[in-house]
Amino acid sequence: ADPYQREFFYIQSKPVYPTTEIAPVLFGGIWWAPVNVGATKLNDVVNVQAVDEVGYLYQLGRTYRSAYGTTNDVVTGPLTIAQANSAANINKHILGHTDAPYDWLNPHNDGLWSGVNSQGPCPDGWRLPLKAELELVKRAYDRGDAVFGNQRLEINGDEAGIKLYFPLGGYRSYTDNGKSNAQGLQTVFWASDTESSGWAICININSTNSIISVGNGYSRANGLS
Repeated sequence: ADPYQREFFYIQSKPVYPTTEIAPVLFGGIWWAPVNVGATKLNDVVNVQAVDEVGYLYQLGRTYRSAYGTTNDVVTGPLTIAQANSAANINKHILGHTDAPYDWLNPHNDGLWSGVNSQGPCPDGWRLPLKAELELVKRAYDRGDAVFGNQRLEINGDEAGIKLYFPLGGYRSYTDNGKSNAQGLQTVFWASDTESSGWAICININSTNSIISVGNGYSRANGLS
């Protein structure tokens, strides 16, 4: 016992996520962004057509952000870095090569958005998740701490009553004129781990068959969250 009858208060520091007043979520001992890059709000049921609810899509290694549901911003690739960053193409979704390594970029570069502190398209002070961190999402689902509902995956956070949300906004193809797929049914998020084959590490969250998988099933030219 404390002979001086002092009271002790423990203060936990919580980060702030820019562009929204929604607080980050503690999950697996890690602070996660409360919304996707570009999103600013959470509703009871996700409108998968609304950028302010699902955010933007990105091709791995590119800062250009594309929206869901559009096909009027495509250019045939693969392109060099100089071509991709030119005024004509910097705001384009680049269609990837149809043969391995299925990349939007030529020559291929494994160093883009790779490493434990890769910021990618995230705001300053935030980074892309690692494969091991995305595995936490899969394990939460496997043990029943995450469920599909309201056009998103809802995960119980470390703090009671707080949930982490992954909206099912779909993804954009690296072929087929860059069309959007599986809106309201599926979402795919990039990791920052390197995959040399041209495919990239990501988490695939699919409500259609109730499967969550972490691996290398998507091309770097896909538009993912």
